[in-house]
Amino acid sequence: MGDLRGFTSFSEAHPAEVVLEVLNSYLIEMSRVIVRHGGMVDKLMGDSIMALFGAEKTGQDDVRRAVACAVDMQIAMMELNARHKESGM
Repeated sequence: MGDLRGFTSFSEAHPAEVVLEVLNSYLIEMSRVIVRHGGMVDKLMGDSIMALFGAEKTGQDDVRRAVACAVDMQIAMMELNARHKESGM
């Protein structure tokens, strides 16, 4: 699972268009990372995303892929934050 730290206060302080832009870019990028590692997006809950590994068929490397995905999600988040900062968000 992953979510955006401080999202509630961010959403209260910014217009809906900005909030949706940030939320959509986050959810799209995290979904790409999850799928790239062979995971499945189970559900989206507000600013949270839940991924499953080994749900459709289990494998010897389910745990390794899940951990690698979590690391790549953190890296992708740093890149998203940098892009958002550059655009003034």
